[in-house]
Formats: sequence, C-alpha cells, structure tokens
Amino acid sequence: MNKNTSFRSVLAVLVMSCFTINCPLFGQQGASDTTQQISAEQQEAFDKFEELLTGAKLVGSFTVTDTDADSGKLTEETYWIEEVSKMETGDKWLFKARIKYADYDFTLPMPLDVEWAGDTPIITLTEFKVGTFGTFSARVLFYEGKYAGTWSAGKDHGGHLFGKVVTKKMQEAEGSDQEGSSNKESKDDDNR
Repeated sequence: MNKNTSFRSVLAVLVMSCFTINCPLFGQQGASDTTQQISAEQQEAFDKFEELLTGAKLVGSFTVTDTDADSGKLTEETYWIEEVSKMETGDKWLFKARIKYADYDFTLPMPLDVEWAGDTPIITLTEFKVGTFGTFSARVLFYEGKYAGTWSAGKDHGGHLFGKVVTKKMQEAEGSDQEGSSNKESKDDDNR
C-alpha cells in the first residue's frame, strides 16, 4: 500500500470490506437485540449530530506525517455524507457516505462507532483489520461545524485530517445565493 494513502482511501477500503467481514449492520454474528435507554439530553445530542451530518459535505485537508516524503504536506479532500442515523444497539451509527476514489464513485452504508466526550461526538475505529490491506485506526471529532482527527494505516503511516462541515442547509443557501447573483447579473445585463 502506498505510504501516501489518504484517509479517504482507508475509508473506501473499510467500506468495501464491510461486505466480507463480521458486520452487525447485515445481521451477522455480534448484533444484539437489546436496546439501551438514553436520556432526553443524549437524544437531543444524537438528533443534532444526525442533522449536522445528514446531507453534509466535509471539506478539508489531510496530512501524511509518518513518512519521509512530503511529511506534513496538506492535501485537500471532500467527503459526502448522504445520511447518518443512530442504530438501535450500542454506539453504532449508520453512515451512508458517498465515496469518490480513483475511478470509483459509489454510496455505501457503514456502521461506525461514535463515542461522546460530553457534547462532542467522536467517530472511532481501532486496529480494524481489513483482509490483506492491513490494520486501520481513526479518531474524528465534530464540534461547532468543524471536524478534526487522526488516522493511521498500520504502524507505518498515518496523519491528521481537519476541515469544516458544510451542512445541507448551508449548501441550499449557497445554491440560492448563486441563483440570486445570476438573476441580478441577468437584470444588470438587460439594463445596459
């Protein structure tokens, strides 16, 4: 595996591997029928997290810090999240993310662990073995419309990732702003 692998490629490999490993999303071994009780405060935090990420784009950068070549160099990247929802058991959340990597462009469901530090959600992945590709880990937290975290692919390389969350509402407002400026430009042209 190339040492300059981005978190996106790690994520793509993890998504694809979900179909061949023990994955509770698909009712395989390990799923539990028990549901946990949550407080009104927790439910409010869950609802806000779902609203923040459903239909959102994560726009930011990543670094590769554990290699000699381009150590610390920022590389831009974008993730598209179609939907996020809390699953019935444990800390599992279902992320339906669009993955664009190399010649691939697809949307897949991914059951991921989300833990909470107070009001701050943190996506966690720890030493997750993916066939012959290796072992992957990540921690990505979300706070006040931003995300930041670390990633690693085995013990030989990893890095940081960070950026902003462009919510569905922000994207809709941006689209109407662009339409408004196009209409204004057309009217200005008509007045000349």
